[in-house]
Amino acid sequence: VRTLRADLAPQCLGPLQGSAHMKAAVGQDLESLQACDQALLETLEADEGCLEEEASASGAFKVYCSALAAFDPGPRLVKLAFQAVVADDERTLAGMLDAGDVRWDTKNAGGQTLLEVAHERQRPRALELLKA
Repeated sequence: VRTLRADLAPQCLGPLQGSAHMKAAVGQDLESLQACDQALLETLEADEGCLEEEASASGAFKVYCSALAAFDPGPRLVKLAFQAVVADDERTLAGMLDAGDVRWDTKNAGGQTLLEVAHERQRPRALELLKA
């Protein structure tokens, strides 16, 4: 699992200042983003109220967050967790759960949890692990 996480870790963080900055971008947490990005803070201080008053500024903020969130390995980790369930790969799944990369109730694009997929696909090792 460590190798998997290392493979998925962004090789280049681009404009990101670290994992806190990425987390803030994914969550569109304005306060945390301003703490991580001095240029954003200065821009918003110079144009106070623009995010609330101008639709284009709000749209630009969403694009800013989306661009930074593109470096987030989270969606790939979720995909790999579901692949581990389908393969009944208890070891990989356990490592991802223990590391906090995913939770048992993580949902796929169809709205199913890891547990539901394990049950539906009759994957005994994954099912036992997820029920524990």
